[in-house]
Amino acid sequence: MYIRCNAGVLIMTLSGDLEDYVPVSYHPKAIANILSLSQVEAKQLITYNSRDMNGFVVHDLHDKPKHYYKRCAKGLYYNDMSKIDHATTLAGISTVAKN
Repeated sequence: MYIRCNAGVLIMTLSGDLEDYVPVSYHPKAIANILSLSQVEAKQLITYNSRDMNGFVVHDLHDKPKHYYKRCAKGLYYNDMSKIDHATTLAGISTVAKN
């Protein structure tokens, strides 16, 4: 798969299982992963608050910390992973060729 991002055009050849989500594509030069709202809401409760935080809250079903997605100046929503105490990592990274 080809994707345009901060690093130019990348060929996505890796994928992994993001805990509690569907498999996602991965590239070590990309600064972000994009999750489909419809795929996230199939497994998690999502609420939207347009007054206080102008963003989404993804509520974990296993009593883990909530994930907050705030709107940036350009209108996209993001989760600043540098401001949380735990890290979310891709487990079981494999190449597309293997699959």
